[in-house]
Amino acid sequence: MKRRNLIARVGGVVALGGLAGCLGAVVDAGSSGDDAGPSGDDAGSSGDDAGPSGDGERETPPEVDSSDDDPIERYEVGDAGDDPHVATIWNAGDGDRSLSLTVRRDDETALEKSLGVPADAYLEVAVAAGGRHELVVESGGSTTMTQLERSPADCGHAETVIVLREDGLESHSRSRTGTDCN
Repeated sequence: MKRRNLIARVGGVVALGGLAGCLGAVVDAGSSGDDAGPSGDDAGSSGDDAGPSGDGERETPPEVDSSDDDPIERYEVGDAGDDPHVATIWNAGDGDRSLSLTVRRDDETALEKSLGVPADAYLEVAVAAGGRHELVVESGGSTTMTQLERSPADCGHAETVIVLREDGLESHSRSRTGTDCN
């Protein structure tokens, strides 16, 4: 089952976070992406701010608990074999949701899609092209913006989980850097 693969992948990163002192530096940032202001900016990015609790604690990206074994769509920017930064967008609600997503780099659009996501379904955006990319997801009047940067090969891993909920969007990002990164 591919769902087991997804759960193992997300669960494995969570387990490795517990071994962070042995493996290298771990950076984990979580934030809730409520409605964006008129400029389209919001707090839903992977920055240095604390997680939604505001108490300095970092949140671990939630486990995608979809009954679907496969994503309804998988979009790739660059060659996905190059250790991509994978963003999983999961509709955790009971109803279908419409969303639009845009991936930009240096003010150029690399990917732009609008689609409906059934209840409990998910999709993936894999960014393997070099450089920093911006993922913007809009759904139900809420917007979240997340920076996606490809991990250097053999050096790190990055993931983002964006959850579509009844009351808005949540964005959680995590990156892990190995000890051999210089």
